[in-house]
Amino acid sequence: RVNAVSMGVVSGTKFIDDNPQIGERLLPQTPLGSHATTADIAEATAFLASDRAAHITGEILNVAGGIYMRN
Repeated sequence: RVNAVSMGVVSGTKFIDDNPQIGERLLPQTPLGSHATTADIAEATAFLASDRAAHITGEILNVAGGIYMRN
């Protein structure tokens, strides 16, 4: 299986800690109204690596609060 987790802004990361203006600028564009946490990313990754995702392949799971939603 080959899958990926794509993330948007992740709260509590060094990048956002060092560049808070970027997180603030992107928050209004995020439909869920909050940024992902490192736990959100870990849960998505654990799911894709688990037997529960045994029949999922070639997918990119966006964990970004909806910022990458397609119309």
